[in-house]
Amino acid sequence: MASKTKLIIEYEFDTDVNNLYENFYDFRKYGQLHPFMTDVKVIEDKSPDYIEYSVCEELRLLGLIKYCPSYNVKVIEKSKYKHIIYTSQVKKGVFLTMNLYFTEDNGKTKFKEDIEVEGNKIIVSVFLKIVKNAHDKLYTIMQQRLARSN
Repeated sequence: MASKTKLIIEYEFDTDVNNLYENFYDFRKYGQLHPFMTDVKVIEDKSPDYIEYSVCEELRLLGLIKYCPSYNVKVIEKSKYKHIIYTSQVKKGVFLTMNLYFTEDNGKTKFKEDIEVEGNKIIVSVFLKIVKNAHDKLYTIMQQRLARSN
């Protein structure tokens, strides 16, 4: 039975929105920083409607089992420097929608990620744990990279 589950992650980056935004809008840059993504390529550019990317990842389930999923992601810019949407069928029967929101205040950018996953309840639960872990690592990497470039 399919279920819909939400996860919200909030983070504050010590940089202005211009520096941060491009790392999310250009999914190739996002993939270079993501701890599990090994390859990200543009497969269809329908700008300004969306850009679709193919993604390959490599991770270890339970720390032991090598898992290399591949899937496509559509990136939709809803409002420049404010709102981006990622959509993907990450595996058969599992659908992901991520709404990314950016708000700048005094040279810092508040970031909110609203993640919604639909699919088998058990698979969705495991998937969201992996996403949370990966994104916590990703935001630490981004914060460090942005600090070096400022």
